[in-house]
Amino acid sequence: MKSFQDLGLSARLIEALAAAGMASPFELQQNIIPLIAKNNNLLVESGPGSGTLIAYAAALLEKIEPGLGSPGAIILTPTKHSSARLAQSISRLSSSTGHSVSALGGNWASPETSDILFGTPHELLAAINNSLLTTQNIATLVVDGANSLEVTSDLDSVRELLGYIGNTTQKIIFSLPVTNSVKQIVTRYIPKCLEISGIQKQPVAVNESRPTSIYYLIATEDREEALLSVLNQHLAEISGTLMVFVHTNDRAGDVVNFLKMYGYTAGTPGDTEARIWVGMDDQNSYSQIAALSKKQSLTTLSLDCPQDTIAMHERHGGARGAIVLLLSREVPHFHKITSDLSYNTQPLHISTRSQRPRLKEVRTQLIDQITSQDLAPYYAILEPLIEIYDPIELSAASLSLASLPRNSEENTKNQPPLSPDNWTRLFVSIGKLEEITPSTLLGVLAGESGVDGSAFGKIDIRETFSLVEVMADEAGKVIKAVNGVTIRGRSTRVDYDRSLTDQGSQAIKR
Repeated sequence: MKSFQDLGLSARLIEALAAAGMASPFELQQNIIPLIAKNNNLLVESGPGSGTLIAYAAALLEKIEPGLGSPGAIILTPTKHSSARLAQSISRLSSSTGHSVSALGGNWASPETSDILFGTPHELLAAINNSLLTTQNIATLVVDGANSLEVTSDLDSVRELLGYIGNTTQKIIFSLPVTNSVKQIVTRYIPKCLEISGIQKQPVAVNESRPTSIYYLIATEDREEALLSVLNQHLAEISGTLMVFVHTNDRAGDVVNFLKMYGYTAGTPGDTEARIWVGMDDQNSYSQIAALSKKQSLTTLSLDCPQDTIAMHERHGGARGAIVLLLSREVPHFHKITSDLSYNTQPLHISTRSQRPRLKEVRTQLIDQITSQDLAPYYAILEPLIEIYDPIELSAASLSLASLPRNSEENTKNQPPLSPDNWTRLFVSIGKLEEITPSTLLGVLAGESGVDGSAFGKIDIRETFSLVEVMADEAGKVIKAVNGVTIRGRSTRVDYDRSLTDQGSQAIKR
């Protein structure tokens, strides 16, 4: 296996990586860092969980000259939350190299002067257009999660940025999966682009007669708390050994101490007095679980998502039971490597106090949506909320939003009659050309403004614009909240409909 030194990284950066617990590079990092160093344009089919952040961050910290007063690299992310999270992660390394790292849209000091800048495409484009950010020193542009940007309707901003930056700037696109829209952007804006898979398929001995089954649980940022829930609800009665896998030696020690604090007998692999072993992807851990696998007395659990097919198979290939704890952003990577190995996967259910009985019909519809649709890009939208709200609460809110009235008849059904002066009409600058529907437009207007769906009346979708009736005392709130919001890839203008016959009162005469 190559080391970070073999990849040409400086001693100070290698030391910083080691201090962060990263002693050796993942497969993705081994493949990508040298290509970035040689200034190649790249389309990488990979996502979080495989080591994407360190793959481009380590290379940029070597390439970018610090202290120029404006960014040498910009990284496009799907949300403000992901921008802040990634910038914080890189800041731990950049302190050793003298680089400044920031994110737009947060509490960072003078982000426009940082050496490496994270932000959503819309925010970065706005900063450039408003002369708050100069592009003269930008040598590399990275798109982290292009497939998620497609869902957040930010690909138009990506296209505009790529066209503005020009062909001399290095461009690196990470996407899992690589959609047709992403391929079209690469073809149009990124010449001489190398297309590579971040996770190469490796020859592993898969038992095709008895496929490995992997249970997975999508956790919050605090995976240790999720581990306790799994131990209490699913692994309390296991008679053999539980092997917990993490990425680094420092993390292994922390997890052992954490489990001991809660009364579990935990230790390093091979500890005969410990019921739970905590190890890494090394020969000692692998040899210990190989011996236990033959006795059918082993359960394995990945507290950190396996980085590639080899790690997945070595950790879980021979176990009687196997569980992987995931962050929401790691789900696409997990499904890719388990698919490459032909493993069966199914969710692990953790009961929560907020759970409520569901109607059978709704359950069936949800299961159909989960199994038939690619939901991975939506995780970027939900990720900040998962850390605050219970998943059941988020599910209930999604169902509530989806059940908003679809037309004016549903909207006014069972409502008391309203006097004429109670209503006004708004002009919205999107229409049939954007393939907008009344229910979608209503969902955006109500969702962005916080105005209840019952406060909206007739929605008239025209070719290039729409007219929306709304309660007069809620109209100002809707205009303020939605004006300028991107819908279907367009910045939307919302205002009172100036074609009303009575301009003074702004009320609809019925």
